[in-house]
Amino acid sequence: MKQNSGIAVEVLLEILENYELELADRETSNARKRDVIISGAAFVIMFCAALRGGEVFLVEASELCRRINEGKSHASCPHVVLPLMGRFKGENGERNLMFLLATSTKSGIQIRRWIERLSNLLITENRHRRAGPAFCDELGYVYDRGRMNGELFQALKKVQTDRPDLISAGVEFEETHNIHRSFRRGATTRAREAKVPKDIVELNNRWKKVERKSGGMPNLSMQDLYTEMRQALATLTTFSESL
Repeated sequence: MKQNSGIAVEVLLEILENYELELADRETSNARKRDVIISGAAFVIMFCAALRGGEVFLVEASELCRRINEGKSHASCPHVVLPLMGRFKGENGERNLMFLLATSTKSGIQIRRWIERLSNLLITENRHRRAGPAFCDELGYVYDRGRMNGELFQALKKVQTDRPDLISAGVEFEETHNIHRSFRRGATTRAREAKVPKDIVELNNRWKKVERKSGGMPNLSMQDLYTEMRQALATLTTFSESL
């Protein structure tokens, strides 16, 4: 099996710029705008949190919308709260996971802008009132990975056509790229280029290690998790801010 190629930050920025143009175009249908918001937010999160494709679908709708304004006006370290859940049921938020991401990255990725767009979409569709997947289709079911991969291939092909300096001709994306690892690999490479300390990279990936331990996930509410994590804001947002 071939390894997924990483998404370069310059390519991601070009994809996001193309999405901005689509969202601003009056000719773009509402259905297409929905796909753009879902895909753009997912691509930003997968890259900036260094998530694998399947992990981004753990982002939870109700907590995301509830906490979207937390960290927005923080005096020294503006941030975005990204709640993930190990399962989409229960009122106590058991097995909760959380990322604190910078508002934007050094390269210009507007993290908060895209996550706020996702939150606004969920609120408009009344998907914020109960626990469920933030990345969902029009019926509220968790978004199809194949569909999101198709969107990625389409976005990459446009970059290839418009910016051959970023992606050379002849690259067959279906063979070289996949949401499963391409964004994570791209983020890791970018972090290495930015000389992000190894312990910061490992801290960003800490939850995967805890998740694998049987019974090792603390049974804390989202508020308790957030209160604990705010004490290390600068450290926790270093990874995403550096990208």
